[in-house]
Amino acid sequence: MKLATGAGKTTVMAMIIAWQTINAVRRRNSRRFTNGFLVVTPGLTIRDRLRVLQPNDPDSYYQSRELVPIDMMGYLGKARIVIANYHHPPRRSTSQRWGTGAPY
Repeated sequence: MKLATGAGKTTVMAMIIAWQTINAVRRRNSRRFTNGFLVVTPGLTIRDRLRVLQPNDPDSYYQSRELVPIDMMGYLGKARIVIANYHHPPRRSTSQRWGTGAPY
């Protein structure tokens, strides 16, 4: 995704993640939706700023921007989100499932 500075890229990403995850949970048999996301950032600072895309973050955009109704917030707990730096992609081990609370 490419948008100008201040255009709301993070909010757009949060809306896409919320829409996909909620639909994936509510329509489990549909292959059109997913609950797994990989966000690749160009730098460590940006990676750290994007923590607001994690549903359990205290400053989560889903709550602070009121992107998801209160009764659907539980669905976002099913999202598997990995936020990685372009230069240092996350390592995957056999004992660690992709996106399950691993530090970004």
